[in-house]
Amino acid sequence: MAPQLPPGVIALTVADGEGALAPAAIDAAARALRDHEGDVVLIGGPAGFCRGLDLRSVVDGHDTGHTAFLGLLDQLDRWPGTVVALVDGAALGGGLGLCAVADRIVATPDARFGLPEVLWGLLPAAVFPPVARRIGVGRARSLALTGTSIDAATALAWGLVDEVTDDPWRSVRTALRRGGRAERGAVGATKRLVADTYGQAWLCAAVPEFRRLLARPVVAERIGREVP
Repeated sequence: MAPQLPPGVIALTVADGEGALAPAAIDAAARALRDHEGDVVLIGGPAGFCRGLDLRSVVDGHDTGHTAFLGLLDQLDRWPGTVVALVDGAALGGGLGLCAVADRIVATPDARFGLPEVLWGLLPAAVFPPVARRIGVGRARSLALTGTSIDAATALAWGLVDEVTDDPWRSVRTALRRGGRAERGAVGATKRLVADTYGQAWLCAAVPEFRRLLARPVVAERIGREVP
């Protein structure tokens, strides 16, 4: 529960009780954004921040989760207000992508970050551009190719997170207060230009490639065995 957030701030829970970014959680977050005009705080669920999409439902042919996630990520990437991610626990795959589109990422010492898609036989389609914007293509490529995760201290050293603290909500409130000084029209224009310039070519190629890889039997087998 978000404690005493300033007026006009909405806290979005981005994962279900198992830590997955399930279709219901995606739809609820997207609706909240459509009905809201202020600032946003991204938080996780009871099982940590977010370990990514529920790939079992996607590989079973329910592609609405992946399609809806693309829309939510774009909403947040272009949001004309302050977006702060509070990460406690795992931020993996799609969860890391949601962090990366935030204006500030505040993590606890228990946070960890990674792109495990390759372990299932997939690639980080929608999330690679915002991650690469934060830490550079080389480090993002390393995460994507190895599927390994990094701890909060390493994420801070890489510039993936902005702060590691045992009192994250205090830092969230400070970030929202500072972000509120900026004019929303200019913020929105800047974010749109960044999103359009850094990532559109990748997305046009990566999303169809993700779906091609998803159709392979080896992916269903690895997801069923929960390889990572």
